[in-house]
Amino acid sequence: LIAQGRSALFEGDTVLAREYLSRVKNLNPTMPEINLFEAEILLKEGQRDAAKKLLSDLAADLGIADWIRKLADEYLLQMQ
Repeated sequence: LIAQGRSALFEGDTVLAREYLSRVKNLNPTMPEINLFEAEILLKEGQRDAAKKLLSDLAADLGIADWIRKLADEYLLQMQ
């Protein structure tokens, strides 16, 4: 679902991306990838402060997969 949502986001459809996000949250609300995907949507919507908060939290969380932390760091660097 996240991959499908990212595809919709890549195509510029934030409404459809949010629908996929909602479906994923219903299935597994604690999955760290959800916050990363939500931050990507927020960035696309121009909500930089909200995205930065999610990304900062992900970058600081040593309990999640390295690739998620690294991608969060990359997005934070791009936002500077």
